[in-house]
Amino acid sequence: MNGIFLHQALFQRTQINKINASLDDADEIEAFLLGHTHMPVVTQLANGSFVLVNGSSQPPDAFVNSMDVLETSNVQLMFETTTEHVVGDFRFIQLNQSAKDASLDSIIKPWPGLNA
Repeated sequence: MNGIFLHQALFQRTQINKINASLDDADEIEAFLLGHTHMPVVTQLANGSFVLVNGSSQPPDAFVNSMDVLETSNVQLMFETTTEHVVGDFRFIQLNQSAKDASLDSIIKPWPGLNA
């Protein structure tokens, strides 16, 4: 993890702790959903809150490259939530591989664009 993302993660943890510290225990937020970044993350903080950061569906561009991020996984986060578990099972949907699998086009038809 490069320094920029480490700094961002520490900042997010600090902000989340401040938010929950300002609330009554019964009102504390159990899951924080953030995104998108080019570094998807799912973690549980020491206070029990979950942090879910969605990845990007786009490869890094010049702006992202300027932050010394030259390569990323193109993923989207999917997770379940139940009355017992605010974050249950989760998975990252890998977009890199699925974009090359033409058999998936019969399941979800590709968008033809505005001019179609």
